[in-house]
Parts: sequence; C-alpha cells; structure tokens
Amino acid sequence: MAIHNRPLCLLALLLLVGALALPFLSHAPNRLISGQPVPLWALGSGAWLVLLPGLALLAGP
Repeated sequence: MAIHNRPLCLLALLLLVGALALPFLSHAPNRLISGQPVPLWALGSGAWLVLLPGLALLAGP
C-alpha cells in the first residue's frame, strides 16, 4: 500500500502528536480558579487511542 497523499499523512501525524502532547481540557472544580490542564491521553483508558491513526487514514481519499 503506497501513500498517495503525503501532506495529508504528515498533517494527520502532526494532529495526533499535538492532540496527545498538548493539554486538551482544563479541570476547575468550582470555576472560580483557573483549572489544571488535562491531556487527552489521561481522560480514558487509552485503548481507543489505537484507533486514531486508522481513523485519520480513513478520512483521506
């Protein structure tokens, strides 16, 4: 299987790295103080993160 759209593959990879490395949400229990950043990988069990690269490849033509 050859990659026909290299920029799409690179952008999907950068999106995945950015989504996993950067804080996604902020948790503030009472909304009066600034919250603590919560990365995407800390939200769940992490098993569904295996599907993200496949979904990015399915989004392309």
